[in-house]
This record gives sequence, C-alpha cells and structure tokens, in this order.
Amino acid sequence: MKKFTPLLILCIVFFASCSAPISVEEEEALYTEETVGKSVNLMLSDNEEALFAMVNNHRVSVGLPELELNKAIYNLAKSHNEFMIKEDALSHTNFELRANEVAKLTKATSVSENVARKYNMLSDCLEGWLASPSHKNTIEGDFTHATLSIVQDAGGELYFTQIFYKL
Repeated sequence: MKKFTPLLILCIVFFASCSAPISVEEEEALYTEETVGKSVNLMLSDNEEALFAMVNNHRVSVGLPELELNKAIYNLAKSHNEFMIKEDALSHTNFELRANEVAKLTKATSVSENVARKYNMLSDCLEGWLASPSHKNTIEGDFTHATLSIVQDAGGELYFTQIFYKL
C-alpha cells in the first residue's frame, strides 16, 4: 500500500529506489495516450468484476460506502501488472508515476494502491490484503473510486493491482 502525497514525491525524487531494475523512463513509456484513459468502454473480466465486488462487499460490511469503478484508469493498473510480470517481482515501483497520472486524469486528491501475486483464488487475495494492516487500511480508506486489473503470466500465475483514489 502506498499513499500519494507531495512529500512522498519529493522523497522519491531525492532517493533512488533500490528495487527498480527498470528505469523510470521505461515504465513511464508504458503510460502513453494509447494506453491510458482510452479504456472507458472496457469490459472487466469476470475475475476482476468478482474481486472488485468482494472489496466493495467488505467495505459495506464495515459501514463504508462502495467504491465507484473507474475504467478510464484501468490501463495504469494493467500496465503495472505487466511490469511486475516482466520483473517477476511484487512491487510498488514507480507508484508516483501512476499516482500522478491518476490525479491528472481524474482530479484525485489522494491515491493509493494494493498489489498481490500468485493467489489462485480471488478470496485468498482479498484475505491476504485484509490480513495486512497497510493493505486493509487502503481497502477501508477514505476513497471514492477504484479500478482493478488481474493479469495472468505465462506460467498461469495471477498478478493483481487495485488503484484507489478520492475526488
């Protein structure tokens, strides 16, 4: 879970991430006019719809409003899954790029994300997020919108990125 703030961006600018074998420029190149904001008519997969509903059901069960699905930022989550598959690593690498793009596209005031990989069952992914205090705080956070991407690697392993934001 990462929380987007100007201080975080400032820190990231001054301190290089030790977990980023891909350059900022390489991942930034993934966020083009062709790949970002062009998915408004996108149909989520059955798994994506199901996990999104499970997250919303959890929020409702603890007295929180449901998140509104925003398909226009879907490709940011999908591109990050593809990046994690390429690196064979779970990461929030270049989160600030995604957060800035979400803010630019949506006028979001706060952005966060949860990532996961190698869960075979959607319920296990949600349980894993809820077992982690930081991920649970994101799911139960003060957010109004989200998107969710699930991508399968060549070996059949699933990678998950859910981006949350508040208007």
